[in-house]
Parts: sequence; C-alpha cells; structure tokens
Amino acid sequence: STLLASSAASDVYKRQTSDDSIVTVDQNGKITAKKKGTAKITVQAGPDKTATCTVTVGTGSSSGSSASSSDTKALAAGKTFKYRNNTYKVKKSQNNINYVSLYRLGSKKAASVSIPATVKYQGVTYRVNEIAAKVFMNCTSLRKVTIGRYVTTIGTYAFRGCKKLTSVSIPASVTKINTGAFYGCTGLKKVTLGKKVKTIGRYAFRGCTKLTSVKLPSSVTTVSQGTFYGCKRLKRLTIQSTKLKTVGKGAIKGIYKKAVIKVPKAKVKSYQKLFKSSTGFVKTMKVSK
Repeated sequence: STLLASSAASDVYKRQTSDDSIVTVDQNGKITAKKKGTAKITVQAGPDKTATCTVTVGTGSSSGSSASSSDTKALAAGKTFKYRNNTYKVKKSQNNINYVSLYRLGSKKAASVSIPATVKYQGVTYRVNEIAAKVFMNCTSLRKVTIGRYVTTIGTYAFRGCKKLTSVSIPASVTKINTGAFYGCTGLKKVTLGKKVKTIGRYAFRGCTKLTSVKLPSSVTTVSQGTFYGCKRLKRLTIQSTKLKTVGKGAIKGIYKKAVIKVPKAKVKSYQKLFKSSTGFVKTMKVSK
C-alpha cells in the first residue's frame, strides 16, 4: 500500500509490528528481520487510515538483514520456463530441493551443448536432474555434450540420431540410461559410464557402429534387450560389476564376431550362462576374466 511504502518521517504516521522479536520497523519504514517467523506490520495515518502487511522471515534470514513481505516460491510440478533459450520442466521437489528436467532445446543446430547443474528462474534455484525424452534427437550438428553433475536419468531417445557426436561422458550421478538414448549415434567412438549406472535400457547404444570398447561399472545390474545391437566394431566389453542379473535378448547381437567380454574372476561361470545365444553371443566370442 501507499502508506506502507512511504518513507517520509512524520509524527502523523505510526508504524508498529505485532512481534518485534521476529521483525522490527522504524518510523522511516525500514524493516529488519530478527529471527524465523511471521509477524504483521501496521501503519496508521490518522484515526481512519490504516494499512497492514504480513512479513515472513525464512530460514535464510538472520539478525540485521532486510526482510521481504513475501517468500519466493518454486513453480508447481509440470510447469515450464525458459532459461538461456532452453525450456525446463519443473518436477516434484524432494527434501526441500527443487528439480527440473531439460525439456526442449531453443535450437537444434548447436555443435556443443553444456547442460548446467542448476538453473535459476524468478529467484528460485532448481537442480537439473533429468534429460527428457527426445531432447537432442536428430541434432545432426552436435559434436560435444557436457552433462551436469545432478543428472540422474537420460531419457528415451534423448540423443538418438546425433551422428556427429563422437564421445560422451556419463557423470557419476546418472543411474539410468533409458531406451534408445544413443540409438544410431554412428559417430560415437567413446562412452564413459559413471560409477552409479544401474540400468542400460533397450537399444540404448544400438547402431553405434564406431564403438570399439565399453566398460560397464560395478553398479550395473541390467543390460537390456538390444543394448549394443549392431555395434559391429565393438571388440571388447568389460564388465566390472558382480551384480549383473540380466542380459537381454539381442543385447550384443551383431557386435564383432571375436569380441572378448571381460568379467570379474569370481563371475566367469555365472556370466557365461547369462550370455547365451539369445543375447547374440556366438561361439567365436569369449567370456573370460
């Protein structure tokens, strides 16, 4: 209100707070936070002119700092906003941390893209923890991508058809690579998987014909149907995990016919059983320590 906004000192105006242990206000209108809580400030100008506002001091406020008359709130889950030309979609917050997914690119012509760890919109910071489905699909100019440290999920067909992408490093935060995430990335020569990846989805790397070796970290439990289907130059698959439970149909069908699958010494026999003919394993391939 006008009365609250006025800063002119006068004995006509009276400013007072309902709880000066939370917030104080002087007769020039300066509001000062004291501790967490909510209080009302009332301004009087004569017997019939009164204005009131509610001030909430959040956990970030401290003694001697200026208080705000309203808290900045995160957008509701499902809402979208733009940050540096890209569109982000708000997800459900967890443990008072706000999350978004990279939902849509402003342009698909970039040769290099860096996915930030966090983005800020209307004063609220969000962690980027997902690359949504098809975001980079058929970005034929994309050569390099840097994935932020909070991303946990790479969406379905997220990078499908990015034919000029030559290498990708999956950060330690990622636990799941979804269906067809890198399907048809025919220029992809090197993939580094983070130490927390558990599931590699169906056809995740299908048709990545320049891949020659891949190392699966100790966290991997599932190599799904067709994961490396048609990776004809894939000569070495190193499995560091002792937790592998599933190798899907056609997972290695069409890889190099004399490929070597290196596994932990204690798992040679059990993993030989996992790599049966239905996975694409042929007699000229070898599972060894």
